[in-house]
Amino acid sequence: MYKYILESSCQNCHFKTDPSTDKGHYESPGFPNNYAKGGVCSWKISAPSGAGQDNKRIKITINKLDIKKGDEVIIWDGPSCDDDDILPSISLKEYSKSIPGTDIVFSMEFDVCVELKRPSSSDRAAGISFDWETIPGCGGTVSKTTDILTPRYPTFPYVPELEPCDWSFKMGTGQKMLFEFQEFKLRGPSLFIDCDIDWMILKGIDGFQNNQKLCGERKNLGPYKSTGNTAEMIFRSQLDLIDLIPKKGFWIRVTSLGCSSDDFYIPHSIHTNPGTFYDTGYVAKVRCKEGYQFNDDYDETTLECQADQKWKGTIRVCMPKQCGDVPNVSNGKVKATSGNDVGSVATYTCDIGYNLVGEATRTCQPDQTWSGTTPQCQGGGKTACGNPGAPANGAIIGNNFNFGQTVKFVCNIGYELAGQDSLTCQQDGTWNGDRPTCTLVQCDIQEVSTPPLNGNVRVDGSKFGDVAIYTCNPGYILVGDNRICDSDGTWTGSTPQCISEIIGTECPIPTTRAYSSVTYNGLVIGSIATYTCFYGYTLDGLEQRTCLPSGEWSGLAPFCSRNETATRPPPRTGGQTDVQKAKTVGIVVGVVIPVVVLVSLTAGFLIYKRRNSIPPNQHGVENPTYDSQPKT
Repeated sequence: MYKYILESSCQNCHFKTDPSTDKGHYESPGFPNNYAKGGVCSWKISAPSGAGQDNKRIKITINKLDIKKGDEVIIWDGPSCDDDDILPSISLKEYSKSIPGTDIVFSMEFDVCVELKRPSSSDRAAGISFDWETIPGCGGTVSKTTDILTPRYPTFPYVPELEPCDWSFKMGTGQKMLFEFQEFKLRGPSLFIDCDIDWMILKGIDGFQNNQKLCGERKNLGPYKSTGNTAEMIFRSQLDLIDLIPKKGFWIRVTSLGCSSDDFYIPHSIHTNPGTFYDTGYVAKVRCKEGYQFNDDYDETTLECQADQKWKGTIRVCMPKQCGDVPNVSNGKVKATSGNDVGSVATYTCDIGYNLVGEATRTCQPDQTWSGTTPQCQGGGKTACGNPGAPANGAIIGNNFNFGQTVKFVCNIGYELAGQDSLTCQQDGTWNGDRPTCTLVQCDIQEVSTPPLNGNVRVDGSKFGDVAIYTCNPGYILVGDNRICDSDGTWTGSTPQCISEIIGTECPIPTTRAYSSVTYNGLVIGSIATYTCFYGYTLDGLEQRTCLPSGEWSGLAPFCSRNETATRPPPRTGGQTDVQKAKTVGIVVGVVIPVVVLVSLTAGFLIYKRRNSIPPNQHGVENPTYDSQPKT
């Protein structure tokens, strides 16, 4: 990317640049109105630098210079507007009064400074307006209108032998170039022969033979025109002991010729000789494409390429041709994509309950007529689609098959729907899709593919109803059931186990601890024992234990610990709990036994007292016999 503007020394010094085209435009403050009095305004410009760019030069074109007495404009060659620096600038040109037209100044190097000095005078003027652009130095590639100069032209002569220059020109396809000699002063005779000191060769130029040399001082040369869009220019200067005085050099203005096809491009048009550029005097004939016509009904327009690279003639506009209004249809609608223009497509649709008879579309043709004929919308009753039928292993829900109605589909248990679960009857009497199908539910076969330890599994399929069959190796018993692919796509149960026959298949009656009871649903493997505590006690441990394949109950029997927060038993509901029964037994034992003991002691005491009250048998007879007869 080029960097041109280094600085501007005063405010409101207007400048406009376009780095992509290597040029710019500057104006003094207030231009074209009068500038303020006093002060200095300067512009510092630098051409690109770097590899292949160091020989660039700057061309200053003064468009207008309007100054008063005491004002001064100086154009310096160098990086500053001063000749007192360590590397002083050289004054290329000085202006102390206005100039009637334009003027051109060339820098010798790639830096230039334009300075406007304004004394404190009340007499003021518009100031200065100028353009600048970079131009090739000694040699290079040229692809646009520019100026070709010998080194240091016009301030100093060129240096013989040290500065050979070669220029290569290449313009756009179809373009030519015009070479205008502004000044030509080289050493040597002013003939096309004996050019052996300083000389120039032009190649690809009409009127010049290849390797034909041009030298000496010449006036009224050219202008010359290139034969195509490419050309070459070679400059050589030899050291000569006889002719030691160098000359000023040359200045050649190279202008690209031809008019660009972009400048007369007309959309939807056809050019009889398409190209990029056209030579001066070329006449282009343009007409519209099929389906289009000029806005003023002309069939063709002509444009001529002028010397100023502009087209002369009327550039017309190609407008689409049109058909008449597209015909309407009863009981329906019509809509066109691009109105009535050629190429527009009109589409017909019918109202609900009507069927389209004929082509649904018509196109506006180049002959400005609509293709085909207008269709019709017939009917007026309800459109029916017919019964789509139930899918195999499924059913259909709904029995209204008229336009706008929807039916649904379901599958039997073990089957799943593939496709749309509903269809809607359309206006044209067709359903908006295909009837779905019912396919068997699939289970994940990987889930049952692994056999149990010490066993095997056989799986014949993974569809609904298929069975995974498990068997055990000799000496082992299968605990569990085969697994079946269920209707929800899952396998029933879990993988069974193979248990050694030595271990057995039953557990002992589960043990209990104090203040607890146990219930169980069996003693075979897999049975469950459930523990509960008496009222006022809390379970501490597992509530349930399982009968394991080892013939043992899982875990340990839980403990029942006293619950200190319990205050009273739950209300009676018609039966006694184990705790209540225990309390009843305790009460009975505590009351009955003391009563029995007391009765026994009382009876013994009475018997003992009676025996002591009978008089003893004096004759030693334990059972005396009393006479029951009365005395006489």
